[in-house]
Amino acid sequence: MLIWDDTAIAACGEVLDALLSRNLRLHRMTDVLPDYADDKARYELHEYDHHPDPATHNAIAGYVVEHILTASE
Repeated sequence: MLIWDDTAIAACGEVLDALLSRNLRLHRMTDVLPDYADDKARYELHEYDHHPDPATHNAIAGYVVEHILTASE
């Protein structure tokens, strides 16, 4: 499971703890995207639209292929 572990979201820690207690294999965005925790704006479409930009989608897709799909083969 990919999860946006954004510490600016108050419930993030609780959600992570709940998922980890269910023995789910988590992949945190802070592991997928370099410097995500320090520079979130770098990965966003616009300062008013915080969705991932195309380069971020490509980076996430590359991570999925390398670390998730190949691990299940």
